[in-house]
Amino acid sequence: MTQTKIESELGKRLREIRKEVIASGVPLLNAEEIEQERKERQGGYQES
Repeated sequence: MTQTKIESELGKRLREIRKEVIASGVPLLNAEEIEQERKERQGGYQES
């Protein structure tokens, strides 16, 4: 399997997941919220 094929399948799956989340009514995170979530999960987020 080529790298392009792998990326294309990954992209397809990510788009499917996004559609499922939107359909469930869960709001999508914006870039700032994603960064905050990432930091919280890594133990690095601290509210000032």
